[in-house]
Amino acid sequence: MTTIIAGVFVIMERTGAANENPFENQVTDTPMTALCNTIERDLKEMLGYAELPKKIEPKDGYLF
Repeated sequence: MTTIIAGVFVIMERTGAANENPFENQVTDTPMTALCNTIERDLKEMLGYAELPKKIEPKDGYLF
């Protein structure tokens, strides 16, 4: 029983450490660069700009 409880706490600690800094531009983080790029593209499109920034494409299936 002690091993199970200790295992739960270890898993909780590792999960917390992985999600501690959500803006470090890692695979498990919030894709801030992609979000900002999308907002910038949308705003420039609404303002009528002809030249829009390139859309950020996923690398190995992940947005950064």
